[in-house]
Amino acid sequence: MILVISLDRSHERRQAVTAAMDALGLAFRFVDAVDARRDALTPVAPAARIRAAMERDMSDGEKACALSHRKAYETFLASGDSHAVILEDDAIPSPAFAAFLGAGGHLKHPMILYYHSGARVLRKPGVPALGDHRLFRLALPANGAVAYSLDRAAAKALLAAQTPVVRKADWPMDIATLGALVVVPQLVGHPDRAADPGQSLLAAGRTNRRGLRLGRYLRAEYYRRKFLKLTTRRVS
Repeated sequence: MILVISLDRSHERRQAVTAAMDALGLAFRFVDAVDARRDALTPVAPAARIRAAMERDMSDGEKACALSHRKAYETFLASGDSHAVILEDDAIPSPAFAAFLGAGGHLKHPMILYYHSGARVLRKPGVPALGDHRLFRLALPANGAVAYSLDRAAAKALLAAQTPVVRKADWPMDIATLGALVVVPQLVGHPDRAADPGQSLLAAGRTNRRGLRLGRYLRAEYYRRKFLKLTTRRVS
């Protein structure tokens, strides 16, 4: 199944993604996104727990986005399908993406990111995906929940990690532990937020309080990530 997360009031985005998917012959269904303007933001962890996990506060838009992906996991798990492809409505799917799905490439792995940013992978050659595209095993979570596929076990793990929501949609847990892969070059594009900040519905509400805290240096996880950054390579 292919699920596209979209606000029911985002008519232009819905029309654009529908046209793109129809052109590629990809059948999908919309998952109505949680709307921070009108919907109850629940289940969401208390602010203190979120602050401890993220070292900053979450905006209402970020909470709604995380809840929307959580809703997609629930929708998938309520079906009988073994895998789901989840897209946000500003994803730009390519013909190669459609070809990869048509060949059942997504059915062979627990989780694949078709769009990603800041991805670091193990220093291995990867495996062929389609044409010049290759799949690489993530060493650390990458940014971007724009387009990905996952099996039922991965969906259950992500749903559990977001019950209640404690982190942003990308990601509530270390998806490298789920066996997540990234495609290089990417099979799905995304609008350039720097060139057009209006493309991101979260931009207006996103907080920028990301300052380092001294307590971070007392955690073993900080040094584990530091080591992984030195021993892996970045592909996006």
